[in-house]
Amino acid sequence: MRRQRASVLRVRDQLTQALTALLERPGRTALSIGLVAVGAALVVIVTALGASAERQVSARFDALRATAVQVGVAGSGGGPGTAGAAPLIRSFPADAGDRLARLRNVSAAGSLLIRTEDAEVALSPVTVAAAPPLAGSQLVLSDPGLADAADLGLTGRWIDAGDVAEGRRVVVLGHLLAERLGLTVPRGSLLVDGLSYSLVGIVEESPLRPDLLDSVVIARPADDLGAWDVSAESVVIVRSLPGAAQQVAAQAPRQLRPEDPAAFTASAPQDPAEFRESLEGDTKAVMQAFAVAGGGLGVLATLLVWWSSVSARRGAIGLWRALGATRPHVFRLIITECLAGGVVAGLVGSSAGLAVVALVCLQRDWQLVMSPGLVPLTIVGSTVLGGLAGCLPAWQATRMDPVDSLRTG
Repeated sequence: MRRQRASVLRVRDQLTQALTALLERPGRTALSIGLVAVGAALVVIVTALGASAERQVSARFDALRATAVQVGVAGSGGGPGTAGAAPLIRSFPADAGDRLARLRNVSAAGSLLIRTEDAEVALSPVTVAAAPPLAGSQLVLSDPGLADAADLGLTGRWIDAGDVAEGRRVVVLGHLLAERLGLTVPRGSLLVDGLSYSLVGIVEESPLRPDLLDSVVIARPADDLGAWDVSAESVVIVRSLPGAAQQVAAQAPRQLRPEDPAAFTASAPQDPAEFRESLEGDTKAVMQAFAVAGGGLGVLATLLVWWSSVSARRGAIGLWRALGATRPHVFRLIITECLAGGVVAGLVGSSAGLAVVALVCLQRDWQLVMSPGLVPLTIVGSTVLGGLAGCLPAWQATRMDPVDSLRTG
């Protein structure tokens, strides 16, 4: 008697059947691939944006902190920016900011002098509907270089060289003070201690000097300061190039007074490596958590779609079994479909994710930072996740009775 030959599923037939099954129901296939593609895109977006944001946070922190040098008057009772018995406002030359800006490796420098007595600020002209005068406002004298040195964010403009040279009465308000006066844009005139000034700008951001957000800033006179009282604080902020803060701090006192550099002190921050590493680590951990969550949701959603797909194809699976396909053959066919869908989803999701990351970095002027292996790993991961999501539906398909499947399908 002739022995019956065992059923064999060749690899080519397996791939052909899987491709046919995927194309039979394009809507369901697109949904399952789309869900995995969304997960893959999230992984690429979160990982690449996380690395780019990490670099940006580090660069921003260094730019604001590790390059800011503050110069004060020696013997003022605690270094730059503290009150003392010496007449600080007369100790700095009127062109202190310009002198320090001429140093090598300095990008900007500007001074600020805070008057001991607060000022009264009011809208001009004073009307019944206008906000009442605000007493107790901090009055600051400054020069054109402070806006760049302190990295101020402005609506309108800052004091310029023409204002100082021509003695124009212009004023810049911190946005907290402007809000209390009911001002949102820099226009019109203000009365500062009874004198009329043109409002030219509002300080919206001041990372190094938060007190400027609630201050009145006017141009420092180019010549005589004798009419002003001793300042509560007198400091020059110098913005150095990256890595040059210590050098600038050593040169600044001699640049201001070559014959007596000991009259001034300069402080430069140390490189905050530990803090920066901690900040970058926290950013990376948050981004990785989002990536894992996105991938997990994609797997769960794909599993449900494939389960529904297998249930809807009971008749086709019963026909396979009736034509001689064994349970391992059915399992391999379903898994092959899921793996093929995972590959396509990985390609689509990675491409979409890269496009989003590139657009965000371009819009925000960030440097795109991405590991070379991110896209290949994402495609491999999508393929593996597609296969894992198909294991349970494939097992369900192997448990179907051929007769019942043909009858109900």
